[in-house]
Amino acid sequence: MKRIAGLFLAIVFAQGLCAETPILNDTIKAPRPKVGIVLSGGGAKGAAHIGALKYIEEIGLPVDYIVGTSMGSIIGGLYALGYSPDEIGMMISNLDWSQYMSNDVERRDISSADKQRRSTYIVNIPFGHGGLLKQFDRIKENDEDDQDANSSSIIASLPDSFIGGTDLLNLFNSLCIGYQDSIDFNQLPIPFACVATDVTTGEAVILRSGKFPEAIRASMAIPGVFSPMTINGQRLVDGGLVNNFPTDVCRDMGADIIIGIEVAKGMTRDVGSVKSLPQLASQMMSIMTMGHNQENRKLCDLYIHPPVNDFGMLSFTSEAIDTIVRRGYNYTSEFHDELMTIKRYIDSFEPTTKTLHAKKAQFVMNDTIRLEKVTMDNVSFKEFKWLFRKSQLRLGQEIPSKNLQRAVNIFKGTGHFNSIEYQLRPAEQPTDTSFKKSFDLRMSFHPAEPHNLSIGLNYDSEESAGLIVNLGVNQNKFSGLKFNFTGRLGFNTKLKSTVTWAGLSLANFNLSYEFRRAKYNNFLPEQTVAMIFKQHRLKLYISEFHLRDIQTNVGFETEGLYGPFVSLTFDNMDHAYFATKGLKTNLEFHERFGNPIGSSITDISFSFIDHFSAGRTTFIPQIYSRFVISDNYPYLYRNIIGGDVYGRYYDYQLPFIGINTTTTANSYTVIGRLDIRYRFYRRHYLTAIFNIMRSSMDIGTLLSFDKGLADHYGYALKYSYDSPIGPLSFDLHYSDIMDTWGSYFSFGYVF
Repeated sequence: MKRIAGLFLAIVFAQGLCAETPILNDTIKAPRPKVGIVLSGGGAKGAAHIGALKYIEEIGLPVDYIVGTSMGSIIGGLYALGYSPDEIGMMISNLDWSQYMSNDVERRDISSADKQRRSTYIVNIPFGHGGLLKQFDRIKENDEDDQDANSSSIIASLPDSFIGGTDLLNLFNSLCIGYQDSIDFNQLPIPFACVATDVTTGEAVILRSGKFPEAIRASMAIPGVFSPMTINGQRLVDGGLVNNFPTDVCRDMGADIIIGIEVAKGMTRDVGSVKSLPQLASQMMSIMTMGHNQENRKLCDLYIHPPVNDFGMLSFTSEAIDTIVRRGYNYTSEFHDELMTIKRYIDSFEPTTKTLHAKKAQFVMNDTIRLEKVTMDNVSFKEFKWLFRKSQLRLGQEIPSKNLQRAVNIFKGTGHFNSIEYQLRPAEQPTDTSFKKSFDLRMSFHPAEPHNLSIGLNYDSEESAGLIVNLGVNQNKFSGLKFNFTGRLGFNTKLKSTVTWAGLSLANFNLSYEFRRAKYNNFLPEQTVAMIFKQHRLKLYISEFHLRDIQTNVGFETEGLYGPFVSLTFDNMDHAYFATKGLKTNLEFHERFGNPIGSSITDISFSFIDHFSAGRTTFIPQIYSRFVISDNYPYLYRNIIGGDVYGRYYDYQLPFIGINTTTTANSYTVIGRLDIRYRFYRRHYLTAIFNIMRSSMDIGTLLSFDKGLADHYGYALKYSYDSPIGPLSFDLHYSDIMDTWGSYFSFGYVF
C-alpha cells in the first residue's frame, strides 16, 4: 500500500510539473514505466493466477513482463505466448490431469498381453543388459566391505521419479507452435522468464532463453514426482525449491512496477495440516523459501494473495479449477482502486492496453488439423510402418488434434517404449494452402528396458497366501527371440515357460511348457472327495497378431491326449476388476485324440461379460458355458463348477456363486449370472449377485425347460474396495447345492 501511495503522489507531482513547466519539445517523452506480473508456484492453486490475469486485463492494464515459478511458470508462460485468460482457463479446466499426473495409459490403449500383466502383478521392474543383473553380479564378485556400496547402486538404478513428464512436455510443445525452437524469451508476445533449481548445486537457474516448452517443464519438475530436465548440461527441477515468488527476477528484467500474485499457503504450525504427501511437500517448500519469499514480497508494488488455502496442490478436478479461477478473479477485483491508480499513472505517460510484441502462438487444442508429413526418430523403417498403421493418424486428411495424444498412448501401450515426444511444425509443403492448420509431425521414441521382472501377491480364505513371479527376457523388445517364465507358488502350484519368436508383419510363434499341481475338495451329493492332480502340457502355437482388444492362440497341444486348439479373447473393458463399460468374451475350441476309453473329445467353451452403467450403478450380465462332445472320456475333462474365479483349480472350472469348493457338472453346462454393483463411496462397492445353472448330458435336454429354468441357483452380497495393490472383497453367499450359507474373503489380484 505504501508503494501504491507513492505512485499516487508521483502522479500528482507529474501533473504539477506539466502545469508549471513550459514544453520545449513535445516530441520528447519520458519512457513509460514497465509493468511486470509475478506468479508463484502452488500446484492446482495456481489456477487463481488465471482469474487475477483476467481482471487485470479487463481494466486495460498493460503487462510488459511476466515471470513465474512452477505452476506460475505454466500460467505465465501461456499468457506470454499470447493466450487470453479465458483460453488458459479452458485449457487447464478441460485437461485430463490424471493422465499428466501419472504414467498410466488407458486400458483401451494397451496390448492384450499387457492388460493381463497389469491385472496380475503389483510390482513391475524393467531392467537392461547392464542393469539389474549386472548389479547383482558386481555384489557377488566384490568382498563384504564393498557390498553396501554395490547394494546402493541397485537402488541407484531405480527411476528418478514416479512420472516421466513426457506427456506434459508434449502438451507444452503443442501449445507453443511457432515458438518451439531455441529463442530469447524476450521475443515472445510478452517477455517471459521462469525459475528452476539446479539439483547439483542447489542454486536458482533463471531461464530467459532456450526451448520454451523445456523451460516451463523444468520449472515445475517436482523432485521425485516428475523427472528432472537436462538443459545446457544442468539437471533442473522445480524452481519453487529456491525461489517460489521471483519478484527479484522481474525487477532485473526491467520492471518498474511489480504486481505479485502468490498462492502458496506459507508455512503452517498446525500439526494436523501436515498429514498427506502433498501437504508435506508444500510445507517443505515453504520452509526452504520462507526467507527469500519474505524479501521478495517487499519488492511488490501490489501484493495479491487469493484465498485458496482450502484447496490442495493436486486439486485438479474441473470443479476445483473453476472455483479457484473464480476466487482469483473476485479477490483481485477487491484491489480495483489500487490497480486503477497504477493504470492512471501509466496512462499519464501514454494511454495503452494489453499489447503483444509478436504473433500469438498457434492454438490447436480441441481443433482439427491436417498432417502433411510424419517423421519418427530412433525406430527402423519396418517399425515406422507398423507404428503408423497402429497410430490411427492419416496423412492429408483432417483429424482431431487429440488423436496425437491417442497415438502416443497406443505406442506406449505396446510396452516397447519408455517415453515418446512429439512436435508439430507448420507444414513445409502443404497440399492445401487455404487450410491454415497443416503441420509436419516429428516423433522421437526412447526404447524401454528390454527385460522385465514382475511380482504379484494375493490372499484368500480358501488357499491362504499366494505368490507369482514373472521374468520376461527381451519382453519389451519390438521383435526377435523372447523368453518368459512364470511361477505361481502357494497351495496350488503352476509353472510355465515360453519361448517366442516375435515378428512385426507376422504373428508370434510360441513353444510353451506348463506344469500344474492342484488340490481341491469336490462336493458330490453323498460325499466330499479330496482331489489331487498333476498336469503337464506342451503347446506349439501362433499368437497375438499385434492387436489391442483381441488375443488369439491357434496351435497344437499335448497333455497325454493331443490335438489342435483355438482360443479367441476380446476385451475392451475400461477396468480389469471394476469396469463400468466394455465387454469381454472368450471362445475356445479343443479337439483331442488318443482317448483310451472312447472316441476323440471335442470341447467348446464360451464366456461373456458385459457392462451397462447408470450413474453409480453398473449392471453386469454374464454367461459361462462348456460343451464336451464325446461318447466317453476321462474324468480329467469333465465340467466342474464353483467359486468366483474362472479356471481356478482346473482349466475347465466354471465360476458359480454360492459354493467355494467345486462340484461336478454334466457334459453340457451353461451358467447365467447378473451382478448389480453400486459404488457408494469413492472406491468402495457393494454388489448383489445372482446366478443360475443348467447342466445336462445332451443338448436336447439342455434346451428343454419342462422342469424349470434352472437346475441350481446361488446368490451373494459382496463388499469390495479397489485398493492400489489389488481388490479387497468379502461376500456372504448361498446356493441350493450346498444348502447352507458361506463366506469368502480375498485380497489382491487374481492369478
